Amino acid sequence: MKEQKYFLQEQPPQKERPKNLPDNARALNDSVDWWVVGGEEDDYLPTGKRQYYFADGYLFLEVVLEEGRVIEQKFFPPNGVPKNAEWLEGIQSANSVYYENCWIVIDKQFLEKYGYYYIECYTIKGEKFRLLKFNKNDELIIDAHLKIADIPENAVWSNDWYEEWRAGETNDKGQKVGKWVSYNEFGDIEFEAEYSQKGIRISKTIYKEGGEPNKYYFYDKKGELERIEYYRKVASCEQYYPFSEGALAKKAYKIVEDSKGKLTFYDEYDELLKRTKRKKTWKKYLKPVANETAIEAYNRYITLLETLKKEHAENEDERDEIDYYKPTILKRFTLDEIKDIEKEMGFIFPPSYTEFVTQIGAFEFGRGINSECSMFIYDSLDTTRSFKEKLDYEWDYDISVLSKEEQTLMNKVVPFSYGDESLQAVYYYCFNYNTLNTETGEVEVYNLDQDDIYRLHHELNTKPTKTRGFDVHIQDVIQQEIEYFLDSYEMYE
Repeated sequence: MKEQKYFLQEQPPQKERPKNLPDNARALNDSVDWWVVGGEEDDYLPTGKRQYYFADGYLFLEVVLEEGRVIEQKFFPPNGVPKNAEWLEGIQSANSVYYENCWIVIDKQFLEKYGYYYIECYTIKGEKFRLLKFNKNDELIIDAHLKIADIPENAVWSNDWYEEWRAGETNDKGQKVGKWVSYNEFGDIEFEAEYSQKGIRISKTIYKEGGEPNKYYFYDKKGELERIEYYRKVASCEQYYPFSEGALAKKAYKIVEDSKGKLTFYDEYDELLKRTKRKKTWKKYLKPVANETAIEAYNRYITLLETLKKEHAENEDERDEIDYYKPTILKRFTLDEIKDIEKEMGFIFPPSYTEFVTQIGAFEFGRGINSECSMFIYDSLDTTRSFKEKLDYEWDYDISVLSKEEQTLMNKVVPFSYGDESLQAVYYYCFNYNTLNTETGEVEVYNLDQDDIYRLHHELNTKPTKTRGFDVHIQDVIQQEIEYFLDSYEMYE
């Protein structure tokens, strides 16, 4: 039997149940630190009260749930923290200061008389780690970082690049020597570095939440980066592991990246994993063919995904991941429905669009709030307005400042789809009927971002198009989605 090389694969020892917890408390998601009372562990949409405890018996949070939604919550400060403390979840900012997962206490007893006030910051367990002083105009005067018990006495606060506590020794020239350790303000190790007696860095180890190392840097005699080693996540905590979507990376327990970016994969016995030869059939679907229609572009993309599933997906999970990138058909129109919408809008859709939505349908990429390129299904008056009407009704824009000529131009810009997920790079995809080719019935597609609201009438093309605009648009959208997909699945490149 082969001997495992990497301690990172070992399961953490089982810990006994803490004695100072309620009898009905259970470990939260197999955690040894968090315990929960109330509700069933396998209840998908719990209702009722739940309490969350630390292993030492400290009640941290109480929530009231209604079908999985939090409708009330109350945080309980630990001993040593004033009862008026407020818990700040995640990263929040105020007065140009960032706070992260901590209790804060605002002390304004000196504000009226002396013109300043304090904010004290405590860790989740109640150790004070930061003291801030502000003047009456909320301008920061003092930002003092305080050591908690887990930080060594010789550690010095540094904010030259990363804000952290650093502990280590220097030589006569002020160069770092030996072992240096960096801690965040909560006392967690961020990384360790080893230096020679001449101040040349030899190695660096990155730690993630949970205190486990998972990324190692090694340097040559000159201090130049030689290689990086990544290790698979440990059972006790979630850790950064690169290239997680790659098939070979999923099998590997260690990845070594050299100074030129070349990757080598190893199993848990430190034996080299070799790449299996894969078919390249899918590559012929990456580029559009000459004069490709929107329907052909769409079908090419679907064929690409199906081919990748057949040639590369090794299990059901990988097939499901590929399926996620398939467009969702929102509605397939009949010709009669298209005619009714055209009558409502006062425009005739370009033939390329009509062909697509009656044969394929209106679609979107992604799901729910993460959807993008979501085409209108014209189920409300809002989606049948021209952009000029949308400015007036939805964007609260005073269109009276535009001349009649400018309003006429903008009135011929008709959105038919939302843009990217954030609606920043592209808010609407629009038909620009100012480019109508009376012989073909085709128009150009205009990608409208939020900044275009105030300058659109200056940028619109008014020359009759020589292309099938919707075909070109779908080609572009499909190519963007292919690039996004391949970036997410590096194993396919």
